[in-house]
Amino acid sequence: MKKRLAICDRDERYRQSMQSYLMKRLTGFEILAFTSLYEAAEYSKKQAFAICLISESFYEKGLANIQALQVFILKEDGKADIAEYPYLEKYQSMETLIHEFLNEYAEHSLMDIPIYRCARAARVHTFYSPVASQEQTKAAFALGQVLSEKNHKVLYLNLHAFVGCRELFMETFDSRADITDLLYVVGRKEPNFSYRIQSIKQRLGGVDYFAPAEDCMDLLPVTQAEWQTLMERLQEMGEYTDIILDLSEICQGLYYFLQNSDCIYSICARTREEQLAMEQYKVVMEKREISFVLKKTKWIELSQEWLGRVGNLEQLTMTPLGEYMKGLIEKDGNRPI
Repeated sequence: MKKRLAICDRDERYRQSMQSYLMKRLTGFEILAFTSLYEAAEYSKKQAFAICLISESFYEKGLANIQALQVFILKEDGKADIAEYPYLEKYQSMETLIHEFLNEYAEHSLMDIPIYRCARAARVHTFYSPVASQEQTKAAFALGQVLSEKNHKVLYLNLHAFVGCRELFMETFDSRADITDLLYVVGRKEPNFSYRIQSIKQRLGGVDYFAPAEDCMDLLPVTQAEWQTLMERLQEMGEYTDIILDLSEICQGLYYFLQNSDCIYSICARTREEQLAMEQYKVVMEKREISFVLKKTKWIELSQEWLGRVGNLEQLTMTPLGEYMKGLIEKDGNRPI
């Protein structure tokens, strides 16, 4: 049974907007909205709310009758001076708000969020090329959006040194938590792993993602075993049908990911220098006796004109790059993608 999250607010536009956003973002919760505290209190007697968000101007003494594990006041002007419940800024980005109340909730809850479970294990799509990292990132996120349009539940992980996050991810980007925080949560073996995931992930164009590391030096010490543990935990969650890995050489698990991915995508070399780098990459695969990696690689040829028209990662399916990625996966015929 899903946990219940209640929104209590008289502002119809805000209330409906928040309810719609949370229904898409928090699949493990039933999102309810109320314009009356009495109605909310009566409803909570049937099953207590896990979380109750109440606008400051909506607060009154009867709030004590609402059965909820945790109550948060959505701060408007601060004049109500409500001491018994934690405040959250009402007018901030929805992603930041979610991050704040789920983080707080994770500290007090003893059970994982009951989340949507996919019928099969997540298919892992790995993007790696020794050339063209920015092009690779745009192609990888375009694939994620194409799959999302086909009703796949997609998670994107970026393991590059310097990505240009704020421009690429636009207003959805929140730098307060990134992939290093995810690794920290996994390392601590927290029982509320799912809550932490929900609180720090972000979303753009139907694709969930974790902000790339701000400082790539934070990723260099992460061992292959730690990356493997992370992937196992994400698979165990069962929330995603597809995980997209956007890799670079700063990842110690590079060869592990290449060997264990369902499919690999690599940007084709264009210049002589890029061709030499690609030849060296292929030689390394042979010497490591993992040349089968090359056999399951899809080679992507991207037009500079297409890429020049992609300024950020929003609505890539509407661009020539998105159309190209659609065609690429459609070549698989009836294979699961």
